[in-house]
Amino acid sequence: MNTQEHGRARVAKKLLIADEEDKIRAQFLKRFGDYGDIELLVATTVREVLQYIDDGLPDAMILDLGLPYSEEDEKRLPPATSHHELLLGIDLLHQIRHGDEYGDVGKTLWVTVITAHGMRSVVQRVQPLLGNHGRLFFKPFDTHIIEILICDHLNIPCQLPQGLQELVREEIKARGY
Repeated sequence: MNTQEHGRARVAKKLLIADEEDKIRAQFLKRFGDYGDIELLVATTVREVLQYIDDGLPDAMILDLGLPYSEEDEKRLPPATSHHELLLGIDLLHQIRHGDEYGDVGKTLWVTVITAHGMRSVVQRVQPLLGNHGRLFFKPFDTHIIEILICDHLNIPCQLPQGLQELVREEIKARGY
């Protein structure tokens, strides 16, 4: 998807939405679907995420840590301490951040991690991988907050109504995002 800006073509920013749950994907597709400056990519498995990033990293990603995977996917990632989907999702994030094939882009890719597992061990493993280049959200989450954070990162004007945007930005500030 290309957009026009002052007579010259501009490539849209790519947002990869990686979640196996139809309802959550639908929420994000609805939330970002009207942004002409964002090309939406959808993945429902670790394999699909790996295929997208092999073709070039997106500009931002929403990543559910509990994506389904196969043995083939597992071989592409650093060895996990367990074959639990959640740990493989963390290993996928680790590979993006530290894999030689992704270089500095992988280290700075904005990743919004979503998970239903609010365990301390998850936070302890994910937060260092995100650093200043992403946020961790537990389900259920506020899609407005995620929308604003991603738009800010992509340097794209947020399409939320001004009053709602102000309220959400106050919430973002209060939560320290």
